[in-house]
Amino acid sequence: FFEISRDEAAKIATRIRGGTVRISDPAPTVVALPNADPAGPFSRGDAIVTLGVDWEHKDLGLLYELRRRLGVAIVSICYDIIPVKFPHLWYADGTQRFRDYLLGMTEHSDHVLCISRCTQGDLTEFVSANNGRTFASSVITLGSELSAAEAEHAEGLFPQIAGRSYLLYVSTLERRKNHEIVYRAYTRLVDGGADDLPLVIFVGQAGWGIEGLLNDLGRDPRVRGLFIHLDNVSDAGLATLYRNCLFTVYPSLYEGWGLRVAESLAYGKFCICLSSPSLTEVGGTLLVYADPWRVDEWAELLLRYSHDRQALAKMEAEIRKAYRCVPWSRTTAQILRIARQCAGAAC
Repeated sequence: FFEISRDEAAKIATRIRGGTVRISDPAPTVVALPNADPAGPFSRGDAIVTLGVDWEHKDLGLLYELRRRLGVAIVSICYDIIPVKFPHLWYADGTQRFRDYLLGMTEHSDHVLCISRCTQGDLTEFVSANNGRTFASSVITLGSELSAAEAEHAEGLFPQIAGRSYLLYVSTLERRKNHEIVYRAYTRLVDGGADDLPLVIFVGQAGWGIEGLLNDLGRDPRVRGLFIHLDNVSDAGLATLYRNCLFTVYPSLYEGWGLRVAESLAYGKFCICLSSPSLTEVGGTLLVYADPWRVDEWAELLLRYSHDRQALAKMEAEIRKAYRCVPWSRTTAQILRIARQCAGAAC
């Protein structure tokens, strides 16, 4: 826990409620830890909602002690269970620690929020198989609402792509995200004689397990000039890239949800993505799903939608007609409703 000032609290409340909110002395949220009374300002009837990366950064023992001593309600969240479901795709050897965290979190939380039915099913199956417990959970929908700020002109922001058609993949570059299938598909197309291929823009921080891919992209003469990696892109820059791309791709091997797919649809952009239960929750029939390991399938789809603008326009028309962007205010309302219910039950 960290102390926040009165002014910071007022700004947060203003954003949540709208208009101007005045916070009188004393500041409402001050907790000094460690070496202080762990009860802090909490009392029975309160709910603590924790939405961060709990297993790496939070003092969960303190939260559980508050629940035991004071009867406060704990509302936690599960984004995915990758470290235990697919440990080989995780960046660190944290499988045992994450396993212990999941079991402790589901035991001590009054309610667990899951960001998809897929994640809820994965978590329920894991907990049942490991300790047989049941726990209260529900599915919330993450917002895909985008900033209303005007994006700068594309050519001014990214001169290296000025006047060029391009495909877009927004994601951290790491093994699980499977950027390599796009590279392999492009080499297949070039070897087969395809020309006039659009650029491929990878947007995201370079993570782990991609040294070989970056080496290939830099040295393979077949794709020289066809792949561009952009990092530290601003919100306005990302908006520009979404608005001006031909379509997006998302071949990740596993996702708890698929926020970038939802963002693509929010911009009216078609996406070719992993055939996964979580991503079908995001896009339904508005996307085209492909096997993340089949290079020939990806090559065929990339070529088709890069060159058949009529087929692409048809998919975009369906997206504009059927997709409804979820505002973050709806996500917030879901979380607050559950927190209030849990707080009331703890009274």
